[in-house]
Amino acid sequence: MSKATYQQSASRSTPGCMIFLLDHSFSMTDSLAGSQRSKRDALAVAINRFLSELLLKCQPRGEVLHYFDVAVISYTTNKEGLPVIGPALKGPLAGRELVSTVELENQPLRIDETIKHVDDGEGGLTQVVKRVQVWYEAPPDGEMKGTPMCNAFNYVSKMVQDWGASHQHCFPPVVIHITDGIANDGSPDAVEAAAQQIRAQSTEDGTALLSNCHLSEVQAMGVLFPMSEGELPADQYAHLLFKISS
Repeated sequence: MSKATYQQSASRSTPGCMIFLLDHSFSMTDSLAGSQRSKRDALAVAINRFLSELLLKCQPRGEVLHYFDVAVISYTTNKEGLPVIGPALKGPLAGRELVSTVELENQPLRIDETIKHVDDGEGGLTQVVKRVQVWYEAPPDGEMKGTPMCNAFNYVSKMVQDWGASHQHCFPPVVIHITDGIANDGSPDAVEAAAQQIRAQSTEDGTALLSNCHLSEVQAMGVLFPMSEGELPADQYAHLLFKISS
């Protein structure tokens, strides 16, 4: 079968795999362009929201089913500059590399409640309580140092390889990397070579997919799924992340 067919869908018999790779370097404490919110905090909101939306896709009859295996992996360095890479979920799922969507649903870190006032249709307002599941929290400053991106890609490549070996009939793993793009453990060529190792892994349904979400300090319009480098702002890290994406 061609390695680019992608005919398989996620189901209980053929689950998919989503791996979120998160940059925990100290530069992620800087503000996101055009916002007072730090890149670190924007990352936390995005991950919890995406996991919530993924669970909605996994409950065709109101009950979350095992349609995906999910990993949330972070990377930084210790005070000696050595890579620190591993699972980033908190609470009951802490320390686990891969968890099922059923486990995500049943074992969040906590459930936050927010109250909103909405139009009651009769000229007044009514209170609506929104429950938000939380699995991931942004780390404190002391746990955020270097950016061993090449090492992180190598770590995830092994995860992708192992999962694919035992799920050959499934859609290949999807890796979503969220970063400000400033690697400090290799040249751009080394980063590209490490990313290629992820994209080279496969199942019978096709090759693994790597997407990069760039959190930038450059004042520019956001770009979603660019088709060419010409659509990107003048940011060398954005261009590198485009080149290494699927």
